[in-house]
Amino acid sequence: MGYGDLVRDTLVIARIGYVVGADVKRERLYDWEVSIFHFEPSINDCEASLSHFEPSISDCEASLSHFEPSISDCDASISHFEPSINVCDASISHFEPSISDCDASISHFEPSISDCDASISQPKPSKNLLQYYEKSSHKQKRKRPASDVYAAAHTTWVGSMLIRDVQF
Repeated sequence: MGYGDLVRDTLVIARIGYVVGADVKRERLYDWEVSIFHFEPSINDCEASLSHFEPSISDCEASLSHFEPSISDCDASISHFEPSINVCDASISHFEPSISDCDASISHFEPSISDCDASISQPKPSKNLLQYYEKSSHKQKRKRPASDVYAAAHTTWVGSMLIRDVQF
């Protein structure tokens, strides 16, 4: 039971006492209805204007200057916090990257598996390789034509190009 609940319960008791005719002044009743500047928040505290309190699940609707982030913090404006899974929607100047960081603009981070989009130099099979296989096949008296060797080498090169374009 938070302080806000206590205030609401006290208001009910004060109103009942006022109606019954107990010694409760109207000014005192009015003081309870005035906005409270500091109290412990509860689930319904987002509707009240709070200068400082500890955040809860429903705090994203209130304007918070500093608090520890939670899962729903992406909708609020946060100046500094530790990143979480949903951090990509917020503007972050420096943090350790995670799997979802590819959408965010990152000035410096350690490379990960998703770096396969970078330029990778992959050599094509050269004619010298084909000539080597042709000569070796003639020397060993194999009946494997050079076109098969080229097809195998070309398939390997195409396979490596496909692997390079895969997004992990």
